[in-house]
Order: sequence, then structure tokens, then C-alpha cells
Amino acid sequence: QSKLQFTVDTQPPAIKGVSVEYPRAAAAAKNGDTVLISALVEDAGTGLNPASVVLASSNLDATAHVMKDDGTNGDKVSGDKVFSYLVTISAGGNGTKAFTIGAADAVPNAAGAVAGSVLLDNSAPVFTSLAVQDSVILNIFSAVHECGV
Repeated sequence: QSKLQFTVDTQPPAIKGVSVEYPRAAAAAKNGDTVLISALVEDAGTGLNPASVVLASSNLDATAHVMKDDGTNGDKVSGDKVFSYLVTISAGGNGTKAFTIGAADAVPNAAGAVAGSVLLDNSAPVFTSLAVQDSVILNIFSAVHECGV
């Protein structure tokens, strides 16, 4: 006599720990920069469908991407459940630009999209001139000269 067993999976994957790494440890990105977007994605039921872990980044580069957990495209450790994608910014303007990450399991139970954002700063640097009076320069020269430098 054989027994038939099955699993009822009604829980979607969990998406958490969304992060953005900016180039040069900057606090913002600009057009042409590449940022690394990552998130921890886990499924306790029937298992995650890796092809369903999608980064919707149309505000950043006008497209969507299947995120990776295979050590490629910015993913740091293969198989650690942290999915990543390198996005090259093609958006202008300044301020916060939103993206979402979605995922589904094998059933497929779909997780609600989790939002994140990238801060853009496409403004040109502003230089301010500093007016220095002749007396300040003369005082500095005198102080240096008195020290024998």
C-alpha cells in the first residue's frame, strides 16, 4: 500500500534587506554611473523560482532585469539568497528615483513588490570664489619667512 503526500504552499517568497551600493562610496549616483541593487529573497515552501526575481528599474534605466544569485553581474556570493543586479543609470534629473523588486515561488505564489530608491544628483558642481585680501597674503608670507621656511 503506497501513500501519496503533497505540500500545500500558500506563502509567497519574502523579500527583505533591499540595498543600493553607489560607486566610489558616494551618497548619490549620476547619469552613466553603475549602482548595485541587492535584496535577500527566500521561500520556505516549494522553493523560489530564480527567474521570477525581477528588478523593475524603469525610472533608472528604462527596463526590467532578472536579478542574479549566481556570482555574476554584481552578485557577490553564489547561492546565498542575496539577489543582485548592476544597473547603469540613464536617467536625468535629481532626487529620489524608485524601483521595485518582485519574486514568485514554484506554485507560483507572488510576493508583493518591495520598493527601494536611488538618489540621483546630476547637478554640475558649484564653485565659489574666495576673495583674499593682499594683507592676508602678506601676513602669511611674513609668518612663513620669520620661521625660516
